[in-house]
Amino acid sequence: MKWLMIVLGLFCFPVLASEPSLSAALAKQVKPAYQFYQQEQYGEALRVIKAVQPKAGFELAYIKRFQGNLHWQLNQPAAAITSLSQAVAENALPKDQQSQTQRMLGDLYLSQAKAKSALKHYQQVTGAQRDAALYLNMAQAHYQLAQWQGVVKAAERAIKLSKGFNKSATTLLLTGYYQQKNYAKAATILTQLTQYEPNNKQWWQQLSSVYLQMSDKKRALSTLEIAYQAGMLSSAAELKNLARLRANAGLPYQAADLFASQLKNQTLPYNTSTLKELAGYWQLAREYQRAATVWGQVAKLTGSPEHYLQQVALYSLLQQPKLALSVLETMPTNGVAGKVALAKTQAWYELNQYQKALKFAQKAQQQQATAKQGASWVAMLETKLAAKLETNIESGQGRVL
Repeated sequence: MKWLMIVLGLFCFPVLASEPSLSAALAKQVKPAYQFYQQEQYGEALRVIKAVQPKAGFELAYIKRFQGNLHWQLNQPAAAITSLSQAVAENALPKDQQSQTQRMLGDLYLSQAKAKSALKHYQQVTGAQRDAALYLNMAQAHYQLAQWQGVVKAAERAIKLSKGFNKSATTLLLTGYYQQKNYAKAATILTQLTQYEPNNKQWWQQLSSVYLQMSDKKRALSTLEIAYQAGMLSSAAELKNLARLRANAGLPYQAADLFASQLKNQTLPYNTSTLKELAGYWQLAREYQRAATVWGQVAKLTGSPEHYLQQVALYSLLQQPKLALSVLETMPTNGVAGKVALAKTQAWYELNQYQKALKFAQKAQQQQATAKQGASWVAMLETKLAAKLETNIESGQGRVL
């Protein structure tokens, strides 16, 4: 481990005359621990180090630092924090070693989700250490504390100090901007991420979502279309999201076309929910014939009279009363007898069969839910039939339809 090698450097290599060093007696006691460390026998190394009794100051700080690193190697973070804290408290290590130990302590606190303590130590070493990794860790600490401005500042420093593209710092910067609702800057960062990883659909989807937050439906759709054309959208949820964006952008035909093709490919499930959404898109696109066909499929799946009536309403809109009647004659009527009677009234009326229309209008009038509408139809049809009868009598036909 890099940390431990730095610590051991004080023991294995000559030091500057101005720097403190271990006494010959203590160095002799530490040597077996170092040998155990080289053999990756960390438990034995720790046993030896714990038996050493250093003097206060540099020797104590050195031993505690060594001990803290061994605890870390043995996955004992709490003990490592205790030992390193004691080493830092002595304030007796050479300046660069003191700073490095504090940073190590900050990293340990961060790994244990103790972000406040981590930041306390990081902030004390920024004068001596200014590298991308340090500021990245500071950004992560601010992230744990939901301090979004702190995340932004630290991530920006990490990016500035990085030699190449720093994905980790960039994603943290993105999070900071997004949490601050600074969607314009979040979009800029996401654009960079799509350029860095053009085949990562996560970035395209998030960029589209951010554009929606900015009420920029056009760019939200175009962004997702790029991902779709590149073959990155494959799940039902992703395809449905694209279709909804198309519909919201005033392109319901394209939304329906996507749904229909994906149903054919079995990418979208053939179920009530999918079919109802498809029917809705065809209706928005004014493709009423196609919508009627899909509502028929929905009705067969559910057996719901209301879904059959949706199909009937579209046939009526298309002025296809015979098709409407073919559905009305075979569909279940439980709970909707009045509505069915009204629909039959409408169909027979469109076929100029006023007597038959009157028959069903009277049935609709007898149902509480449709009594008022039924009565209006009855009044209108009786007037028409009376006028027709009068015309026939005058012409000598003597009969009515």
